[in-house]
Amino acid sequence: MTSNKVNKQAELIEFRNLVLATIDYYLDNKLVQIKTTEFNSDVHFNELKKQTEEHFQKVV
Repeated sequence: MTSNKVNKQAELIEFRNLVLATIDYYLDNKLVQIKTTEFNSDVHFNELKKQTEEHFQKVV
């Protein structure tokens, strides 16, 4: 791997970790949880977490 590719890979991992940490924060924070008949923030954020991992696996 070239140095540039290694740097991009490291940045991607760092960005993914930041996104996952943000999602985990929202999942743990009861003040931002919303549940209605049409929307559940826990389901939404868990789905975002799953999508983040799936997209990361495609890029790696």
